[in-house]
Amino acid sequence: QRLKPYGLHRLGITLHVYADTWAHQGFAGVNHAVNEAEELRSNNPRFDTSMLDKIASYFIGDAYPLGHGAVLTYPDQPFLVWEYVNGLGERVHRDNPKDYLQAVDNIFHVLVNYKKGNDAIDFAKLTPMKAEDRSLIRTLFSQLDHADGDRRHRQWLEIIAQGRFSFGAETVAYEPNQKHWKMQALVPENKGRPRVIRYRADFLSSDWKLFHDALMAHRFSVIRDILPQYQICAV
Repeated sequence: QRLKPYGLHRLGITLHVYADTWAHQGFAGVNHAVNEAEELRSNNPRFDTSMLDKIASYFIGDAYPLGHGAVLTYPDQPFLVWEYVNGLGERVHRDNPKDYLQAVDNIFHVLVNYKKGNDAIDFAKLTPMKAEDRSLIRTLFSQLDHADGDRRHRQWLEIIAQGRFSFGAETVAYEPNQKHWKMQALVPENKGRPRVIRYRADFLSSDWKLFHDALMAHRFSVIRDILPQYQICAV
């Protein structure tokens, strides 16, 4: 669907889901013992010493046994190596830098084929990432170890601007305010009456509208096309 008006927005949503198949592996979006966790610990003492987090892990896992809630943000920290015992009694070892690098390799292949206009990836003819870029990404996954994801993101943008990757220095603009696209699409010109939102001709082509179009398209594809193949009916 790359030729759709929301093609790039759909690509971003899809790559988020794709990346999570590595980051969130071992957990399920259904009520299942595999989502429970005990003896959670990592190679970073800052993540293992908070009693409040341990209490939160216990109650989240017990009250909302869906996904990775019981292990808090451990799956989403690129620098962590960690382990836990799931509800099946299995000790699970996770190496986020290793898993994330594998995700990067595959996402790179998706992007290369997307740019070429290919509808599918030919795994026999993959374009490898440059070794120096891959090595730098691997190093940064471990070195950028602040728990605040927004701070890590700013560090990545600074490194890109410094020209440390093979493609040279690039200034990538990013607005961290989640309402930025919404404000651009909906903020009224009449500042004195903020509750009055008048329709504008450019609304249908705004990033906020196209992003939600892409979300709906993705949801429809998952629920109506993909899940039924595995005898799963969702609404």
